[in-house]
Amino acid sequence: MGRITEIVTDFVNDQRHREALELMRAYAKSDDHLGNQIVLLSGQLNGANRDFDMGLTSNEERKRTVARIQHAMLGMLPELERIRKPNLEALEEFDAPKPDGDDGPAQEATAKKVLFLYASPANKGELRFSTEIRHIQNAFHKDPAFALETRGSVRPEEVLPLLREHKPQILHISSHSSISKGLLLEDQNRLEASLLPAHLADAVALAVRRGAPLELVLVNACNSRTHGEALKGVVPLAIGMDNFIPDEAAIEFTRAFYQSLAQEPNYEYAFEDAVLAVKLLRIEYDGQPAEKFPTLFKA
Repeated sequence: MGRITEIVTDFVNDQRHREALELMRAYAKSDDHLGNQIVLLSGQLNGANRDFDMGLTSNEERKRTVARIQHAMLGMLPELERIRKPNLEALEEFDAPKPDGDDGPAQEATAKKVLFLYASPANKGELRFSTEIRHIQNAFHKDPAFALETRGSVRPEEVLPLLREHKPQILHISSHSSISKGLLLEDQNRLEASLLPAHLADAVALAVRRGAPLELVLVNACNSRTHGEALKGVVPLAIGMDNFIPDEAAIEFTRAFYQSLAQEPNYEYAFEDAVLAVKLLRIEYDGQPAEKFPTLFKA
């Protein structure tokens, strides 16, 4: 049994299907055919969970769909083992820890939760969400004070239900964006669906009013400063990006932010550490250093 098969099988046995698909997609990035199949399965999984959450299907129907997806995932493993140029870095960065028995539920109950929402419409370039997620997982791997929940292919109308369901302390959104359209999430056909700053602020405000203990909203997307401004006063802290932020800088900001947060749970310190990490990359856009783009808004 190869390492990719071992880790994916562990994920599937633990019912961690999203993480298994993220790993498979990262590992097979050199194989477009396999990559497209994995993306299709990810969409089916998200659709099954979304339809169940919205009351459109029963739990039994959802379980049957997930079982079919799981069967297809395991059937792909021999093909993954035969890839000529696998992305071995994916195996180094991904970890598949087992639950810690009786300690798990107690830790989860007291942990601060990060809800990581991401979307990449089919008509836009692919973003490296799996890398961001791995960085957060690595930061929190040995820290029971934080827990991570992820949801991909997110639609604008799902933001409020997801906040109400998970009740996170931190909302992290990663996506493409447009100055005129706002955040570019996905519609039912995986094409772009916009989420304007005011609409995000409305969703967050309703979630807070209904019990979501939000302390911070981090919008890691180009030209998302206006989303941060709209959230000022809605949550204690918000972070948005001024101007276009290169993918490498956005990923490094995420890595350094959560690494700092795991070491010392102070959002403002984590922001400062992440800005410094981006500065050390020495990346510029339109003549401006990338570390100038992250912006912190306080209530």
